[in-house]
Amino acid sequence: MKIAILVNVNKKNSPYKCYGYVFPNINGVAYALKRKGHVVYVIDASSNILLLLAQLRLFSPDLVLLLAEKLTNSGDSQSFFPELLKHLKIPFISSDTYTLEVSLHKNLARNIVSNHGILIPKGKFIQFKKDILLLKNFFKKSDFPVLVKPNSKNDSDGIGLDSIAYNYQGLKKICNKMIEKYPSGILVEKYIHGEDVLVGFWEGVGEEGVLDPVIMKFNNGQNKKIRIFGYEQKNGNIDGRVSKKSKDLISQHLFDTDLKPILIKTAKTCFSALKVEYFSRLDFRITPENKIYFIENNASPTLTNETQLFFVLENKYKLNHSDALDLLIKRFCIKNNINYHKKRSLKDKFIQKIWNKIFSIKSGYGFNSK
Repeated sequence: MKIAILVNVNKKNSPYKCYGYVFPNINGVAYALKRKGHVVYVIDASSNILLLLAQLRLFSPDLVLLLAEKLTNSGDSQSFFPELLKHLKIPFISSDTYTLEVSLHKNLARNIVSNHGILIPKGKFIQFKKDILLLKNFFKKSDFPVLVKPNSKNDSDGIGLDSIAYNYQGLKKICNKMIEKYPSGILVEKYIHGEDVLVGFWEGVGEEGVLDPVIMKFNNGQNKKIRIFGYEQKNGNIDGRVSKKSKDLISQHLFDTDLKPILIKTAKTCFSALKVEYFSRLDFRITPENKIYFIENNASPTLTNETQLFFVLENKYKLNHSDALDLLIKRFCIKNNINYHKKRSLKDKFIQKIWNKIFSIKSGYGFNSK
């Protein structure tokens, strides 16, 4: 099939600052699909919109693997590309606009899953500096430490050790600083002591798409009482490799047989409430008392082969990077009555050859077409 990967490509000198994939990682995703016989084109979603539209028209894909989050980092919305592709009548693999928008706005996602009986940390959404005063009576002394984070940013942007407040005076200072940087609002939550556990969703695998959970293990020099899986731990610098970070972070499945069914049931409820489709990832905190707290849903997780999703897909379900992505394509085609095929015409081969030469030079990326 002709598959376009629409993705924000991380480039050092780009005027656009969306969180995206570095060149080697997105090339790895493209090559994994190409190994299954698909014709694959990578389109940088952070490029000029007219160039982006021209590339979509030139390639005329059978479907788009939508990994792009935003056109730029100036807004707090993920609806642009799904709505654009709908308008162009190009099928795309991703959750719908509703799920992307709700998941991006953490407080909204929290409220939705909470209405379905899921535990969430005690928290409050704050958008204006005058509302910071409300926190004094909202959080009791026993609620501290408290975590402050942007309400509508992905990739743990703005989250680190300096996001933790141990008293109201410290909280007030952090909130004032964060609201200036993130005017669309911040989420202030009670810090939950426990283990970071991720539960992935992959259409056609696991229990109704819900994958086995994975415990996050990382060493960032923090003390044992307060552990934050923040932006620096996830990303390093702009040229960091996801694979290296993931090897340090992901360690093993959650083997607690008593808790695992409960966790999977909780994840099913969250995925259903948020209307997740095709692929996604939930973040939980599990306390020493085995209480499961919903933290957030990442409706557009990284699809490189060393991430939590593919760690589970390969080790539990025996699906390598190519097999898992190809299965996702097949499931999408079945669900949407699209003819799944791998025929490559001479025209497709010619366009791909020209495409790789032109756009790898302009954008700085390309992948092995052999």
